[in-house]
Amino acid sequence: AFTRARDIISGIEDVDSLLTIIPEEIDLPQGKDEVVKVVIANFEREPLDIREVTTNVGDDGNLKCGFFVGGTEIKTRVGPYTLESGDQKALSLIIKDNKGGIRPTSCTVRVNNDPISEQTLSIHVIKEQGLFE
Repeated sequence: AFTRARDIISGIEDVDSLLTIIPEEIDLPQGKDEVVKVVIANFEREPLDIREVTTNVGDDGNLKCGFFVGGTEIKTRVGPYTLESGDQKALSLIIKDNKGGIRPTSCTVRVNNDPISEQTLSIHVIKEQGLFE
């Protein structure tokens, strides 16, 4: 997961809002982890101060969702960042299932604790596939 997390943040994305999760929906085998890209973009004329970017999994005690910040460290809150006009900041979001049941669940990402700047990653925890299934 950590190698994928480092690789996923390269490149500029064609986004049209402050916060974008790529992809917006994933299948996650039980007990496994997955990485998605979170892009924060400044479409304003002035620099944008991002105090914090946070994640939340609600009441799903078998799901972890956090930003990869280097090494093996994952945090549920990152920042601050300043984005100049037209700039983007890409973050790697790691989602890990702790051997919970098959279920629909989600991870929410929010910028500056503002509900308007919130996006939700839809997660379908699926049965882990065997080698010959």
